[in-house]
Amino acid sequence: MESQAIPGRFTFVYRQVIDRATYQEQLDKLNEEITLAEMALNEATLTGLDVRAVLSFVENIVLNVARLWLEADIEQRQRLQRIVFPEGITYSAEGFGTAATSLVFRVSKQE
Repeated sequence: MESQAIPGRFTFVYRQVIDRATYQEQLDKLNEEITLAEMALNEATLTGLDVRAVLSFVENIVLNVARLWLEADIEQRQRLQRIVFPEGITYSAEGFGTAATSLVFRVSKQE
């Protein structure tokens, strides 16, 4: 059997640099690491896509809140109001007020 006919990954076993059991153990470890790395990459890719979609959705709301309000039906307006004013809107003799606006609107106001 010629050395060139043996696939490169078996050369160390053929030349008896390492035994077959050690080779197989190391190969299994490497394959496991490759699988874990591929899974992590896939998860990161999926997570990244979800984050981009969420950020795009939030950006659309922040930039178009007035238009969204005008075009919304009553149920959509209530949901939009809960997004913008999570603690609700108050009314007193002095008029309307709000205790807190949503974090995303506080951040966008600062910029």
